[in-house]
Amino acid sequence: MAKKKITRRKFSDSQKKKILQQASKTNLTLAEFCRKQAIATSVFYSWQKEFQGKKPGPKGKRRGGPHTPEERKKAVEAFLKSGMTQSDFAKTWGCSNQTINSWLKQYRSGGFKGLEGSSFQGENSCKRGPKGISQQLKNQIVDTKTENSTFGLLK
Repeated sequence: MAKKKITRRKFSDSQKKKILQQASKTNLTLAEFCRKQAIATSVFYSWQKEFQGKKPGPKGKRRGGPHTPEERKKAVEAFLKSGMTQSDFAKTWGCSNQTINSWLKQYRSGGFKGLEGSSFQGENSCKRGPKGISQQLKNQIVDTKTENSTFGLLK
């Protein structure tokens, strides 16, 4: 069997610019848009870098947080007006379903004021990373070790 020769498509500068302009006007994620255009996202980014010197995809969408309170408010307002499912909306907004769900919970419990604080800020927030142990537990460990000095590894 003969191998099929793969030919590369060549795009003119005007075609590249037209695709970049279409991307900025679409509501699709960058991956979805590139799939429809049958180009790799890396090709899209190289064209964008070549012509604009910018890197964000369509509508300036980005992945990952932290999101500003204004971004959260816009997302919740848009979701409530959209009538979409949470998972579909999360895909179009460029964040996870869990993120949209937590914003909606914050909105329902405290309105738009509830969206202002980050879940990782403030007095009642959870600390990231190793949690350490309480002083009471430390004292119990020391007491047990002194009572049973022959237990454990020998120094």
